[in-house]
Amino acid sequence: VFETQQSPIPAAPIPGVTGTLDTTIQSEQQPQTEESQPPTLDGFCPVSLHEALSSGDFANAWQEGDHKIAIKHRSCIYWLRDEDQAQKFMANPDQYAATLSGFDLVTFVREGVLVPGKREFGFLREGRLFLFSSEKNKAHFAANHNEFVAELKAILQQRVAQETRAPANATR
Repeated sequence: VFETQQSPIPAAPIPGVTGTLDTTIQSEQQPQTEESQPPTLDGFCPVSLHEALSSGDFANAWQEGDHKIAIKHRSCIYWLRDEDQAQKFMANPDQYAATLSGFDLVTFVREGVLVPGKREFGFLREGRLFLFSSEKNKAHFAANHNEFVAELKAILQQRVAQETRAPANATR
């Protein structure tokens, strides 16, 4: 499994959020090893998905990735279809990765809890892939996209500000 260089902000970049956040938002999930961690998007290739949806080729959006071509990015494992797709992903992983590392943005903004999103409740908006834990949360996001993104930006900016004020030798 290859790993990308990660900035410490725990989500694909959100426009308007700058700085770094040197903390990890903890999930309610049990920690998993790379061997037991299921691939994000159920093993479908994020590059193929992004390219197909961006071009309107919905019939070819879901291309299975190859478990032998796996890349870990922001604690998510992505399977890529081939070496060409892997190179594209490595060149700009945040373009293809699920926002907020695939966690449900609605639950995070409303409750401060990270709940894994599911591929079947995926939503593509302005070139960003969002995953939700339920159809209800997906619908809430679709109806209030700008508000949820603005709230997420505010949360992340607040965490960045808190982190930059924290003493360098503070324990976490």
